[in-house]
Amino acid sequence: GFGAPGATAPAASSSSPGQLLLVRHGESQWNRERRFTGWVDVPLTEQGEWDAASTAQVLLEEYPRSIDVTYTSTLQRCTATSRIILDALRAAGCGEIPCTERWRLNERHYGALTGQNKMEAVATMDRAELQKIRLTFDGLPAPMGPDHPHNTRSDPKFAAGSTGSAGDEPPEVREPSMKRAGPEPSATPERG
Repeated sequence: GFGAPGATAPAASSSSPGQLLLVRHGESQWNRERRFTGWVDVPLTEQGEWDAASTAQVLLEEYPRSIDVTYTSTLQRCTATSRIILDALRAAGCGEIPCTERWRLNERHYGALTGQNKMEAVATMDRAELQKIRLTFDGLPAPMGPDHPHNTRSDPKFAAGSTGSAGDEPPEVREPSMKRAGPEPSATPERG
């Protein structure tokens, strides 16, 4: 969300470093089915498209002409949400706003839980452990095996995130989302 309904954006000043606005993707098919989605590239539902269009209206009302750049994960539910929002902002006269896709912004990977309905998962594991996986950065799911039906290792979209070693755990399980989302390694040496 963006705060209380009807809230207005703080006044920007020339010395202000700016604001970071976070937008979650609209409803996906697996959100609707209450499945652990992680990196499975499922589309938005019609409700999800409506969610994105509604978010664009909130942004236009509360942050008119103040978005300079956008970043999104590589997952289609996120890129579609961004596209719908940016199209609406462009149509409202906000101009072209650059959008950069980064695999490091992908949703948390749920390893072996991926694809399971959340109620099914409760029946197969300790409730406290499941809550730790879902609600904390410390809880890590069991890794996804190579024969898992939703294994993302062979998907070229995620090649930048692969280790290149067939036997290694994929970094999406090894590195929690918040750690991954840090700055990209620079190809240009720092000037000193």
